Amino acid sequence: MDFTAVAIFAVLAFALPGTMLVAQAILGPKVRSNLKDRPFETGHDPFAVARGHIPVKFYQVAMLFIIFDLEIVFLWPWAVVLRRLAAEHGLLGGLLPMAVFLGLLTLSYVYAWRKGVLRWES
Repeated sequence: MDFTAVAIFAVLAFALPGTMLVAQAILGPKVRSNLKDRPFETGHDPFAVARGHIPVKFYQVAMLFIIFDLEIVFLWPWAVVLRRLAAEHGLLGGLLPMAVFLGLLTLSYVYAWRKGVLRWES
């Protein structure tokens, strides 16, 4: 195969943002002021500097999102080749591995639900 187009795209993908960063550093204004250095939150002065601890709940919800988002990543290719899998291995051979996967995913969802991860006001 000829990878010339991929190589050109890769070079442009790195060169364009790099060029923009260098141009901004060279050509951009460098005037600093006390007003520019202050934190900005929706036009109001902030109540406090955001240096506190983030509750674990945010991390748990983020991990659940990643897990269930990956479910779609695995479901889509399987759905695309299901007909071919059924033709080569029979209908059970095409459905059984995904049924096991979805079963484990459902068990993890039930586990998270029972542990209270999905309850926001706890």
